[in-house]
Amino acid sequence: MKKYITIVFCIFSLCVHAQYSLTGVVRDQSEGGPVAYATVALMSAADSSADSSIVTGVTTGDAGQFKLENVKPGDYLVRISFIGYETVYRNADVPKQSDLGEILLAESANRLKEVVVTSSRPLIERRVDRYVVNVSSHILTAGRNVLDVLRRTPGLLVSSDGTVTLVGNAVDIWIDGRPSKISGEQLKSLLTSMQGETVERIEVITNLSSRYDAEGTGGIVDIRTKKGLQYGLNGSTNAGYTQSRVDVENAGLQLNYRTSAVNLFGNYGITRNNSYNSLKQKNIVETQGGSVTFDEYTRSKSQKSPVNHQLRAGADFFLSSKSTLGILLNDYENGEGEICLDGNTYINPLSEGVSHAVVHSLSFRSGSGRQANVNFQQILSKPGQQLNIDLDIARFANKPSQNITNTYYGLAGEQAGDVERLRHANPQIINIRSGKLDYSQPLWGNGRLEAGVKSSSSKTDNDLLYEEYVNGNWETDRNQTNRFIYTEQTHAAYLNLSKSWGKWSVQAGFRGEYTVSKGEQRTTGIVNDSSYFNLFPALFVNYAPKEYTLSFSYSRRLRRPSYGQLNPFEIKLDAYSYTAGNPFLTPNYRHLFEVGYINRRNLMVTLSYNYSTDLIVQTPVADESGDKVRYGWIPTNFGTRINVGGMANYRF
Repeated sequence: MKKYITIVFCIFSLCVHAQYSLTGVVRDQSEGGPVAYATVALMSAADSSADSSIVTGVTTGDAGQFKLENVKPGDYLVRISFIGYETVYRNADVPKQSDLGEILLAESANRLKEVVVTSSRPLIERRVDRYVVNVSSHILTAGRNVLDVLRRTPGLLVSSDGTVTLVGNAVDIWIDGRPSKISGEQLKSLLTSMQGETVERIEVITNLSSRYDAEGTGGIVDIRTKKGLQYGLNGSTNAGYTQSRVDVENAGLQLNYRTSAVNLFGNYGITRNNSYNSLKQKNIVETQGGSVTFDEYTRSKSQKSPVNHQLRAGADFFLSSKSTLGILLNDYENGEGEICLDGNTYINPLSEGVSHAVVHSLSFRSGSGRQANVNFQQILSKPGQQLNIDLDIARFANKPSQNITNTYYGLAGEQAGDVERLRHANPQIINIRSGKLDYSQPLWGNGRLEAGVKSSSSKTDNDLLYEEYVNGNWETDRNQTNRFIYTEQTHAAYLNLSKSWGKWSVQAGFRGEYTVSKGEQRTTGIVNDSSYFNLFPALFVNYAPKEYTLSFSYSRRLRRPSYGQLNPFEIKLDAYSYTAGNPFLTPNYRHLFEVGYINRRNLMVTLSYNYSTDLIVQTPVADESGDKVRYGWIPTNFGTRINVGGMANYRF
């Protein structure tokens, strides 16, 4: 009896964990010969688009044969492709089908009789709402990190601190369809630790559709990495050194482990950054008694260079041929950096008997961030019918502080008054939660409907402590110390429709967003509440004959004031300058129009028109108190602005 139970259990276990193989032979349709080294990709049966989920893949042997192993039961789509041939798709129902038999590939129109012209994807493609730079296996990526690849991507400019701009506006960086949610040194550390060879393509979304948040005006750069088909463990490493006035070092490691049931991936990077900045500026303040001129010269340089660590790790679990569960973790740790600043301010005429002020300061900064994303993709009954769910949680902590020494001199160079010593600490904690659901549905012909909802909340806690050195002791400056807490909730829904007719492609949609914000000064007890609802339409039109692509796009966007811009508390920069926020700021709304042209002979031209209302501008203000004159900067909503821009790129 025990033997019988054991045999039954083994048979049951074999059935539960059974996996199958799928075979076939690829041949040339006209000559009948085998096609060696053709790519055979097994995909979830969503559709034949590039966004289908690839389960596994192989290349054909010398006789054109292939064998896909460790395949779970289910419905699949098999894609067979090779340069010079038309791509072929076959449906496969495993385990009912184990052999696809002979698959014939027809020569593409670009393949001639004796002279073979092999075709590949162009470097730049124009789609209805973006342009795509296909950098895979291109010289753009050879021996470079991802930040260097972005520097060589048409239309993008990358500054020395790693900021990426498009036609003068800073962009958001996404990786594999998801926002990185980091910026500054953390983002620079991540991009320099990733190798360019890991990138499949870069999608530059210059004008955002209704699917994306209405916040932001600079667009999105989505870095799409290669989806490896190779089973087992593989990886790569890189290191870099940059020398200008100061030096920067970086190193990175990428690893990937794949089986038929799971794909594990990770990226670790480390950077050491030195910095140097110099500034020369003149401020003229008009007063009742005439004008006062402040000539300022400052120089800052790293005294202690921070070492920054960046980790990105994740896993994709292939629950079935139609269901995928993903987990993504991001973590960064910035070591404490120390920057020394020395500055001189010359005042004409004298203010309170002072003609020259000298400032010496030491700034300290460190921080960390944790992010987690859980995503689920379910392919429904019809090809192209898909449901995506994303849940995100993040926490960021920054710890900046500064020690300042001000010394004042009279007209003859004598010291005027006592040396002023100040210090402040400004720790900040940001917590973010968000969840979204996206659904796509094919319509008549090649039409497509997309719809979704999203809800997010954030809380920023900013605790500012100012101290002054008086009579040998550090005393809290109650006029400067302040705690400000800012919370914001946004709830959104969108609808998108798209369709193609021959050479024409059109996409139209709208997004509705309801925002509730609250700014609370715990020190003074002042509370400012705000709520508003807006609709954001978007329209994209593409005309694509064989020789060129012409596009037009329109979208309405907004830029919300940040918590720092809303905090009315005054922060002293030095003895004669300060900055403060404005709790009565309203969002800045923008209408963006763009016309684009891409010629297959290497020419790309883009023209843009941007009309903004309620622009948020740092406005200079003057403050007179007795004989003392100060100047400050306060953000205000300032009228309208029209920006006209253009970009041209030619490759040879």
